[in-house]
Amino acid sequence: MNNNEIKINVPEGMEIDKENSTFECIKFKPKWIPKRGDIAAAGSDHRQIVLIDKCVRQSIIGFDVQCLAVLDMPRETLTLYRSDNFWVSEDASASEKKLFIEKLNEQGYVYDPSDLRIIYKKEKGLPKTWEEFCKTNPIKDGEFFISNNSDIKEMNKSYRDCVIDANILPSREYAKAMLALCKLIQLRDCYNDGWEPNWNSFEEKYVILFYCNKSVLSCSQRSHCLLAFKTQGLRNAFYENFKDLIEQAKLLL
Repeated sequence: MNNNEIKINVPEGMEIDKENSTFECIKFKPKWIPKRGDIAAAGSDHRQIVLIDKCVRQSIIGFDVQCLAVLDMPRETLTLYRSDNFWVSEDASASEKKLFIEKLNEQGYVYDPSDLRIIYKKEKGLPKTWEEFCKTNPIKDGEFFISNNSDIKEMNKSYRDCVIDANILPSREYAKAMLALCKLIQLRDCYNDGWEPNWNSFEEKYVILFYCNKSVLSCSQRSHCLLAFKTQGLRNAFYENFKDLIEQAKLLL
């Protein structure tokens, strides 16, 4: 070791603060440990390292602690990852900020003046068509569908296709209820043997409905009920035979 060198014992979890240290006074700062939401420069081409659960290398100028807005500079495409809020990185250039804001505006994000940062929040407009709903509402965790084999399966993708995804339900319980309801409708028609209720008449219909979360055997004339039967005997027999299915379908009855 020469006269211009000294050996420094760096405390555990710390590193030398090179910007604020001098030869006479060595300062330390907590060592940077990558964690979810951190961002660090990775070259002069504005490529950065985004740390979520693992390292992902993308061109990006906006993110928050939960999700990312990844802007691919060469292609000028913006990919949003599960969030309602995004903010522009202070390291972004003026042209990058402008492009980022334009891309967010194209996808329905607007400026939120309630925050001091440059925040863009998704407008919560109600869809006017099924196609619009599918476009603006990605599939969430915990949604299920009924397969061609009448099995209940959890969705394993995020985008919603307006043509093939009409059979998605918000939970396993709703999927079970829908499957039970399909069975009950077929069984009801079998019991009624062609009879259909006329809800415009005062003809007595014998029905099964739910009141205060409990199944009830009742009568109705003009109040529509899905499980309606021609006679009291048919209704009572149906109820005794299919109590389990009726209970499973109660979310939809």
